[in-house]
Amino acid sequence: MKYFTNLLCPNFYTLFFIFCILLYSCKDSDEQAPLIQTAQADTLTTYYKAIFSIDSVHAQNQYYQYRKLQDGFEISEHGVFLSDSTIIAKGRLLFINNEYQEVEINFDNGQLKSDVVVERKRKGVYYSYRNSVLVDSIIQTNEDVLFDGPNPSFDYTNSQYLLSAMDSAKNTVVLINWVTGSLSTESMRFKKTTKGFNITKERTQRKNIIELSDLPFAIKTSKQNNEEHTFSKLNSKPKYF
Repeated sequence: MKYFTNLLCPNFYTLFFIFCILLYSCKDSDEQAPLIQTAQADTLTTYYKAIFSIDSVHAQNQYYQYRKLQDGFEISEHGVFLSDSTIIAKGRLLFINNEYQEVEINFDNGQLKSDVVVERKRKGVYYSYRNSVLVDSIIQTNEDVLFDGPNPSFDYTNSQYLLSAMDSAKNTVVLINWVTGSLSTESMRFKKTTKGFNITKERTQRKNIIELSDLPFAIKTSKQNNEEHTFSKLNSKPKYF
């Protein structure tokens, strides 16, 4: 009987020791798991400046960071208003595995502060938060979920994706209200041209003509109704990133 007890004890403590190791390993793994924004290695980062004009009047300098990732890319934008450089206007999109993973739009002019984040929850399902409060959601399972936002990087992303294997396409695109965080939809037509892409937005009656360059973030110009962006590559990192 004494022999039987001694035989059991080592097994019990051994199993308990193994259990503790596994438990600690799982806990450590969860705590150190990177967020989706940093889940992939940065393989290439380039920077750009866009002159943004309305009715041919220079309104903003916009600075862009383009991060090429293993299975996608991230584009961040920081706008500087010429009329008031203290206004904060930023946008960011994360596109991985041929899906939007997250969109972020930030605005603060001293009177209105709005931080809108749209997150992918699962295939075809996205939640929208304004100032960390859930305000809207969208479920779209019959089409790819694409987004329109405050700068041409969204039209560029959607066109690159939809027209990668065809010359034209039509898709419902989700519009983000950067003040309230609410989501709405609009049917858009995408067409490949000899110089880039044409995007026709039916409900809001906008047409964006994008001319491409041979750079990693390949927008050369974007002309949408009375708005125009002209891009150039920067050789150094702007202070906004």
